[in-house]
Amino acid sequence: MAALRGGQAEAETVKAATDSMERLNRYAAEKFASFGEAVHACTDVTGFGLGVHASEMAAAAHTLLIDSASLPLLEGALGFAENYYATAAGQRNRNFMAGKIDITGVPAALQEILFDPQTSGGLLISVAAESAQKLCDAVRQDDPAAAIIGEVIERKDMAVIVV
Repeated sequence: MAALRGGQAEAETVKAATDSMERLNRYAAEKFASFGEAVHACTDVTGFGLGVHASEMAAAAHTLLIDSASLPLLEGALGFAENYYATAAGQRNRNFMAGKIDITGVPAALQEILFDPQTSGGLLISVAAESAQKLCDAVRQDDPAAAIIGEVIERKDMAVIVV
């Protein structure tokens, strides 16, 4: 949306972003309800970005290992982050995560996306490994961007590690 305000986003890119924001998380929540105890945690990724929400889910007991290549990005988002837009709210999220997230080796533009204060992001769901693909497939019926982006591992020095 910052790219739109700056006159840099094409109508097709804006429509994809708007469609994503209008997609209700309710449908994904309805899908995971049938997975019972296999679902361990869930949060909506909104104003604090994926990095902060992942850290909160990890708490003190776990580390979330995120595969940056698996992140479902809106078309154009990486280019906008590379060339145009870093937000003040994203910088506040980055500052808050100092010492809680390992993003060494992650390109700067992707780092911006990890801290981006989403207006209406999707859900971050922690589910038992043996149920993950089945749940992801079910959620994809309503949200084609749904993806498995990582795993919960034994606690390391950081709450979140992005590779």
